[in-house]
Amino acid sequence: MFYSLALKLIPELVEIADVMHIYDNTSVPYRIFKKRKTEYFVWANDNWDEEAIKKLVGLK
Repeated sequence: MFYSLALKLIPELVEIADVMHIYDNTSVPYRIFKKRKTEYFVWANDNWDEEAIKKLVGLK
């Protein structure tokens, strides 16, 4: 329950943060998202495709 609530808050956090990193810890830590000021970087992997990452962080 709390996990899904926390995931829903990520877009708001991305909006207000200057720098943010999100990691997929499914097997080993792998960065899937980075925000630096107004730049966004997405790295897809076997668990997260680019579209899913963008949806998670609220990018269109």
